[in-house]
Amino acid sequence: MTNNKKPIPQEEFRLKLFDLKQTTTVNKSRSRIKWGGPPDKILGGLYLGSFETASSLEELEKVNITHTLNMHHEKAEHPNIITKNLPIWDDPEWDLLSILEECFDFIDKAIKSDGNVLVHCHAGISRSAAVVIGYVMKTQKKNYEDAYSFVKEKRRWAFPNEGFVKQLKTLEK
Repeated sequence: MTNNKKPIPQEEFRLKLFDLKQTTTVNKSRSRIKWGGPPDKILGGLYLGSFETASSLEELEKVNITHTLNMHHEKAEHPNIITKNLPIWDDPEWDLLSILEECFDFIDKAIKSDGNVLVHCHAGISRSAAVVIGYVMKTQKKNYEDAYSFVKEKRRWAFPNEGFVKQLKTLEK
């Protein structure tokens, strides 16, 4: 199944995200972006999504998720789904590199056991996207820009914060 979603250019994304923050601040019920629904398949058994998706056993079962890697501070755990919680803040100063190997190991183990793993944070935009981009860089031997474009083609909302981007670019060396 191919994903026909077109990536949103970064500047347009910033404007939409700003609009979303304004909208949800004023009236949460008027938010135009629904964070739930099925996760986006990035490659093999690797999926990227939101906390709302991770909270829905029905959505996880649709794509046979066997593992979840949670970068959010709230937990979404289900029976028979192996979950690793590594809550981090969506803060440009946060040391993302310090947890990447642990994340990559969890993803690798899930996929090697013929499982499907969902990596998620709150909205599936910055924290979890940064981890997935790093994983694509490592496993597909891509530089940051190519890995970012690859992920963005599959999850148009992927947009790590500038600190995470800077840290991921150090992996190119």
